[in-house]
Amino acid sequence: MCFEKIIMIDIPIKYDVIHISEKITGYAVNIEKIDNNLAKYIDDKLIKICKGKREVKLPTVKKEFIKYLEPKKQSTLMTGSVSEFFIHVFLNSQQFKQEFLYFNLEENSIKKGFDGYYSKDNKDWVLESKSTCQNNKKHKEILAIGFRGLKEKIEGIDNKNNPWEEAYHHASLGAVAAEDSLLQKINVLAEQYINEEYGEIKSFDIMVSSTIFLEDNWTEINLEDLKKDITDSLGNKNYNSLIAICLNKKSTVHLLEYLKK
Repeated sequence: MCFEKIIMIDIPIKYDVIHISEKITGYAVNIEKIDNNLAKYIDDKLIKICKGKREVKLPTVKKEFIKYLEPKKQSTLMTGSVSEFFIHVFLNSQQFKQEFLYFNLEENSIKKGFDGYYSKDNKDWVLESKSTCQNNKKHKEILAIGFRGLKEKIEGIDNKNNPWEEAYHHASLGAVAAEDSLLQKINVLAEQYINEEYGEIKSFDIMVSSTIFLEDNWTEINLEDLKKDITDSLGNKNYNSLIAICLNKKSTVHLLEYLKK
């Protein structure tokens, strides 16, 4: 196992890559604040993340985003929405192609499927994002919860909604413009799900993300501890390959502050 420290001028996000095995890659991401460089970077990615290829002005998207977040300020939906957004910002910085929109198709609704669907290097990845404001929790616990949620969706244990149907609706939008081959694959999975022919997580490439909001107790991720957390919680699970993204974020309020500037 080894660490790879990444500092790139054009990607103003501090992160490290943890190479755990042929099947497992970990990322340790630390975002203490949204400084001017990160704000400019988010400006460049915001329309793509929220609206895809639509021609929408940046101030319009920011205004819509504020309206999306404001009602969530006093609930756990706020931590979930903010953490998920920053995971999407980070994955965009790693050249993963976003096959969905961050904004839900139904205004102000909660996603009924996966938290993200990405493609890169002839693989497609399903994402489950989990977060907490309890700084006594470890990434290990949150990763385990995220993996369990993804497994239950894929294998039909939690089958209240068809996650592949939602993924298809997003990917088929002109603003997303997924490849036909990917749409066909998702369509088959959606139909199988309707017929209760569920998949097995061992066949899928998965992403699990864990975000801890530290507020007044800011500290960066310890790489040795995180390597152990990822290995202990996910190392013996079944999947085709795994990306674990762990984010230490200082506060939930910074995103709204950035949007309102």
